[in-house]
Amino acid sequence: MRDTYDYQPSLEVVAKPSVDHVVAHGLLSPVTIRGNWHTTTIVALAPLAVDPEWQGQAIGSQLLSELETRARQAGFGAVSVVGDTTYYGRRGYVMAEDFAIHNTLPVRMGNSLIKPLTPGALAHVGGMLEYPAPFK
Repeated sequence: MRDTYDYQPSLEVVAKPSVDHVVAHGLLSPVTIRGNWHTTTIVALAPLAVDPEWQGQAIGSQLLSELETRARQAGFGAVSVVGDTTYYGRRGYVMAEDFAIHNTLPVRMGNSLIKPLTPGALAHVGGMLEYPAPFK
């Protein structure tokens, strides 16, 4: 992912209890929603990972919150993720299909989730969510 032309270091975070010990990592990458008459760039979360020994301490939630703030500041209107509806649903993510956004990756129905970062960010944006090559 870091080798792609649109990698943005500001959209990558790690949690480190000490200088040489990484316990969690999160990365956002630009993706495109292609509709009939438009293209819209948002970001996709992949990966968000927390070492099993450190899970249950809200580290993942803190990383996700920081990444969402950075994405909003960088001008992105939404974050997409393929993941657990319970975990991400508690953090404001809903099914992308609610916005007429469909995933081009082979994911289970209901696991393609999205969160608008600003009010109205996904109004009139429906289409196919396309990922860069490293996702495939």
